[in-house]
Amino acid sequence: ETTSYGAIMQSGTNTNMEIRAWNTSKAWCNVEATDGSPSIRADFNISSITDVGGGEYTVNIDSDLSDANYCVAGVCWENNGSGNHDHHFGLHRSSTYGDIIGADAFRVQIGPSTQDMDFSAVVHR
Repeated sequence: ETTSYGAIMQSGTNTNMEIRAWNTSKAWCNVEATDGSPSIRADFNISSITDVGGGEYTVNIDSDLSDANYCVAGVCWENNGSGNHDHHFGLHRSSTYGDIIGADAFRVQIGPSTQDMDFSAVVHR
């Protein structure tokens, strides 16, 4: 099925839907990640966020991508106004590349991990 804006959607249920239009995000999320209990504020194709500890989170993709050949871009920020402006957002691995990025999930690290931080991430292919 082709939509009015040119995206091609696979027929079937939402769990089997795939977006194949050029220059579209395959998944994105805006996450409140304070006090060890991440909460998704808004998203597309994200099923859940898991707090791994130490400022690390696994972002689980709802409808798996065909492979792990995609990029993730993101940003993080303080939500308590404590004044520390040395923030980072990046992909993080525990021991193997498979821990970083997969067709079904990716792992990010935000920081500093001692701050109440929120983040947004976009998957693009």
